[in-house]
Amino acid sequence: VRLVGNAPLVLVTSAYHMKRAMKWFEKKGLHPIAAPTYHQTTLKSQNYTDIFSPVALTKSRVVFHEFLGMLWQKIKG
Repeated sequence: VRLVGNAPLVLVTSAYHMKRAMKWFEKKGLHPIAAPTYHQTTLKSQNYTDIFSPVALTKSRVVFHEFLGMLWQKIKG
């Protein structure tokens, strides 16, 4: 907080991690501007017929990881 004061800052992180990261920064009284990177999918590239492919399972792991992270963030306060 001492480095940036009350000025907005650009928060660059993975798109799937952005929601949780924004909450941490806002909780510390900072004013982040989201700049998500490493997008895992687009609406055009979603294939719902192959839900058990290695790629789909990897994405499911990422979603589960973020869910647990948000749950921990809520518990920890």
